[in-house]
Amino acid sequence: MPTDNVDNEQINLQAEYDWNLGKVSIRPGVSYQSMSYDDTEYIAEIGNGYLNKERTIDILAGSARVDYRPTDKLRFVAALRAEQYSHPDDIYASWQFVSSYKINDNNIIRAVYSRANQSSFLVNTYSNYTWNVANMPYPRVMQFDGDPNHDLKTMDMIELGYRTRPTKNLLIDIEAFYNVSEGFGALMPTYTDYAIYNPLDVIMGQPAIARPDSINIQYLNLDLKSKQLGASISIDWVINEKLVANGHLTIQQTKLDNYQPLNRNDIVGHQAVEAGTNAQIELAAWGQKLVNGEITPGDVPAIIKGTSTSWPATIHNNYEHQSRPSYFGGLSLTYRPIKKLEILPQAYFYGEQVLENQYSTEAIEGKFLLNAKVSYKANSNLTFYINGRNILNMDAREFAFMDEIPGMVLGGLNFKF
Repeated sequence: MPTDNVDNEQINLQAEYDWNLGKVSIRPGVSYQSMSYDDTEYIAEIGNGYLNKERTIDILAGSARVDYRPTDKLRFVAALRAEQYSHPDDIYASWQFVSSYKINDNNIIRAVYSRANQSSFLVNTYSNYTWNVANMPYPRVMQFDGDPNHDLKTMDMIELGYRTRPTKNLLIDIEAFYNVSEGFGALMPTYTDYAIYNPLDVIMGQPAIARPDSINIQYLNLDLKSKQLGASISIDWVINEKLVANGHLTIQQTKLDNYQPLNRNDIVGHQAVEAGTNAQIELAAWGQKLVNGEITPGDVPAIIKGTSTSWPATIHNNYEHQSRPSYFGGLSLTYRPIKKLEILPQAYFYGEQVLENQYSTEAIEGKFLLNAKVSYKANSNLTFYINGRNILNMDAREFAFMDEIPGMVLGGLNFKF
């Protein structure tokens, strides 16, 4: 396997200037970033590493932020950035346009439209690893390649928000959002070879020695599109001078277009079957030539291969993605009955989610977790506390493949000196 050790060198240069023109402020900027990774010092010979040479990604960017306040109630903010990448050799623009309007001292509305892109990543761009498989019956070899000219993932988002203070001790913030993400990619199979290692024996009626021989995995852009629609609300409530409540809730739904519910192994399996069929067809053609007397046994190749580049035609649109919960949120109370004593119960909750990956599918149950902390400040330097975590002992997994964590009670002190 390739080494995890690499030499890393980074160069970061950035310059910005604040230009204030009264109602308008402008902040132009330029930046340059260079990141180099080299694993050649940590591998026995070139070809045994994941990169096998020094690899560099350069990013040159220009930006500008404009903040315009035509009136005391109205504000516009526009932020623009253009990035020139060395790999992929392309310019990506990102932006954020924000407007807010202060209806009165207690009510503000806002709107946001933005685009952001993922930066270039070493593995996606420069993977170059040959795995001579030794711990599995097949394939014989797997090649992992990056794509220096892949498209970067982008996300466009629209957000509408409203903040209100109906009373002096209550603040409510509501927002709705919708975002679309495209340009996804992954290391995926481009082709699979299937080999028959004893074709002449098979032609003569002997059992075949055959298996998938080599697989090429390359970073590929996918046609996948993600669409997320949701809303959230947060509340801050000062009930009295001793008691403060906070809460937030988000609901969302994510749907996918051009979604292929198959993992890398499923696609390799599909290609192996088709490649095996192609190898059998090629073998039959050589056998027929031998029967017809067109060739001699010595003309039959030592190995016959078939290749497949196809993927299963299983595409879903408007597929509901369940790897993130449809709702999640939290609640907390801060109670100070006396100046030195603080009681802080907290809870967070989320709905069911299902994680699907190459190896398995795991459903994570919805949860309501309750925590509480009581602290006593003896003086300005010393605080004692007792902390109850997961008081209801909801020990089901919170994340796929992670440990089940039971309730805990902790105690301690904080001392400043």
